[in-house]
Amino acid sequence: MRALTIPTLLAGAALCGLGCAGQKGAQIEDAGEITVEYDGLDFVEQSCTGRTLSFKFEVANGTRLAKAFDNVKYTFSFNGKDVADTQSPVSLDVAPGKKGTFEIRVKVEYPADPKEYMDFIRKRSAPYRLNGVLSGGGGEVPVKAEHDMGLPELPDVHIPGAAIASGEKGEVGFTFDIFVKNRNVFPMKVDYVSYDLQIEGVPVGNGRIAEMEKVPPTSDLAYTFPATMDLKTHGARFKDILGKKSMNWTLSGVLSVEGIALPVQKSGTITFTR
Repeated sequence: MRALTIPTLLAGAALCGLGCAGQKGAQIEDAGEITVEYDGLDFVEQSCTGRTLSFKFEVANGTRLAKAFDNVKYTFSFNGKDVADTQSPVSLDVAPGKKGTFEIRVKVEYPADPKEYMDFIRKRSAPYRLNGVLSGGGGEVPVKAEHDMGLPELPDVHIPGAAIASGEKGEVGFTFDIFVKNRNVFPMKVDYVSYDLQIEGVPVGNGRIAEMEKVPPTSDLAYTFPATMDLKTHGARFKDILGKKSMNWTLSGVLSVEGIALPVQKSGTITFTR
């Protein structure tokens, strides 16, 4: 990363050649420069709806005097939109020839509208830009950080399997497994899953699974739900399923995560081993 620099003041020095040819012993008390380098980004808190970002900076004092800084004023934009124009206190004293560090924390929130949210997350990354000035008794130093930040993964719903179960007279029952997948490195709070299920084009069940638990990082949360097929109306269709030992399914519904209702449309094929 390229360091940002400012020249320091030449305190108590006379520039020879401008009326000081006969002056001897002039001392340069503060010769050198102060550099600020962007040292990386950490996520202090994060969820499916936003993050608190911690920008790390390293200050190198190449002068002969100690330098103190107590404030940083900055602007911050994320995904092309202005997020902050503010200032924060810092407490930084850097001895001559030494280095010190400070951080800037910024909270970003993702779009609340479900469609905007999905379009945003599917971009996989978004640019950020921070520009500012570190100031204090040590002078003023420009501060800059810009890059692309990876975005969270959308939660996923999948039906890995089903079993044929006994049903009421004149119908056949099914038990379906439903998995909510979290591919992120942070836990994900699922509010509910609502669903409408079809087997071979036949509506067989609908419902809502509520009061779900948090899905741990990079983990799945599994639930089961029932479905039934009326044999009087769809007996031939069920015989086809038994004959080929597989069935095609379609699931539509809503997955609500941390207050954001995401539409779900999934399909697949389940094969029975026996």
